[in-house]
Amino acid sequence: MPRTPTPAPRGVMEVDWPFFGEICRALALKVAREYEPEVVLGIAKAGVIPGAVVASILGVDFASMVVTRKEGDAEPVLVSGPPASIGGPSPTNSASGSIARLLCPYCSICCSASYHPYH
Repeated sequence: MPRTPTPAPRGVMEVDWPFFGEICRALALKVAREYEPEVVLGIAKAGVIPGAVVASILGVDFASMVVTRKEGDAEPVLVSGPPASIGGPSPTNSASGSIARLLCPYCSICCSASYHPYH
């Protein structure tokens, strides 16, 4: 028996796998136009799968890290950082609020800033 789809809560967009693939391809294309990345860094939990897909499309390495908040309005805390082989500014030394920009420079493409867990 087929599942009866339940209506999505307001402000939530349901994404099926084909659409997810298109979103990842669009993001990879935008990244490729502006940068020549050596690695894609996905933020666990929700950023690991899209990050791995984008890395695969770009043909570059993939790594992950974990950022969390103890409370909803608290500053993000780095739980497990990126591998030492990845260079660049350290998120733990960034100014207040800049960790989100460092970790997710394409938020306007991939998600709503009001929903994003790192804003």
